[in-house]
Amino acid sequence: MPRRRSSKTPKKVRKAVQTMYRESEAQTYPWAPKLEGGPPLDMVGVTLDFEKWEAGFPVTRKELHMIERTTIRRVCENALNSMSVLKDKNNLIKQIEIYEWWQREEDITAIFKMREMLTKKQTFVFTSLNQQRMQKRLDTLISIKKQEMDKKMDQINKKKDRELRKLAARQNKKPKDVIGENNNNLFEIGRCVKLA
Repeated sequence: MPRRRSSKTPKKVRKAVQTMYRESEAQTYPWAPKLEGGPPLDMVGVTLDFEKWEAGFPVTRKELHMIERTTIRRVCENALNSMSVLKDKNNLIKQIEIYEWWQREEDITAIFKMREMLTKKQTFVFTSLNQQRMQKRLDTLISIKKQEMDKKMDQINKKKDRELRKLAARQNKKPKDVIGENNNNLFEIGRCVKLA
């Protein structure tokens, strides 16, 4: 196995060179057009829709909704600063409070709906897992009982065969008269000899 050549520069020097290279102007940045001013307030949602976060994730509806709320709040604050009549300011403040409470109620109902959906999903998952566990337990019990039944059936069949063999042996069993059988044979042999 060939040996790896050792480099002449130590690790610290190599790291220093790498950081110098990274921090130098040799690294180029990707081209981007220059933005002059910024998008108008009406276009904030549209431009943010095409933006990406750090890992490339697009902006969600929740963030767009938050941006819309902040722009509405800024417009209302600017309107409050420009108003001079106290009655109009109080009416606008009440409308802002009503709008904020309405937004909070919407957020709370959305959270409760999401919680309800998650609990339904969790109960469904729990019941399905419980059913699978019970089905597996029933299958194992059924297989155990089936094995026991097969074992008992084998024992019964063996006992039946044994008893049938015993019964057949009893029926086929005749008292053996060895002397009588041999006498008859000898008598016949003797007769055959005399006749000859």
